[in-house]
Amino acid sequence: ILEVAQYHPSGLWVLLILYSGLRPGEAAALQWKDIDFDEGIIHITKQFTRQFNKDTSADNSTVLGLSEPKTKFSIRDVYMFDSFAKELKAYKDKMIDWKKENRFNHSEEDFVFVGTKNKPIEPRIFYKYYQEVMEIAGIEDANFHTLRHTFTTRCIENGMDILMVSRTLGHSNISTTLNKYSHLLPKHQKACMEKL
Repeated sequence: ILEVAQYHPSGLWVLLILYSGLRPGEAAALQWKDIDFDEGIIHITKQFTRQFNKDTSADNSTVLGLSEPKTKFSIRDVYMFDSFAKELKAYKDKMIDWKKENRFNHSEEDFVFVGTKNKPIEPRIFYKYYQEVMEIAGIEDANFHTLRHTFTTRCIENGMDILMVSRTLGHSNISTTLNKYSHLLPKHQKACMEKL
């Protein structure tokens, strides 16, 4: 995944989720004002969701909209490690240059991930790109949340306590995290005991 993400157009978005554990809708909704490069923090305050279109009679018509994250605990700060923060900053500089070339004014209100018209890319388009990355990387049966699960696994393997993991993921309570990742805890306990 890391190798393919280096050259794929949506590679940075894939890396963002892999390195931060964000939900896809949260990642797609990021604006530059949400990223504090000085402190190395990503502020999660919103997400993109699809909602039924009330302005049409079609039963299955939906519109993309910004909403608050899944739960009140999903409003959170996630720290970036230095090398990824540098990569994201380099991407921002490239995007500012691209906007100048294409006669778009840059604003901190702009979304981080935009298409050719400087409009946000919605999660279902990213899913198509994600599938391309997985196919090129030769990885099968890996849905969107595989990146989030991989991030969580690495956190636990590297000694992050389960409460901090839960807060970083934006789970509403620690039992959600424990239920999903309890299979990792025996190995984690063994590693901790060996450190003692």
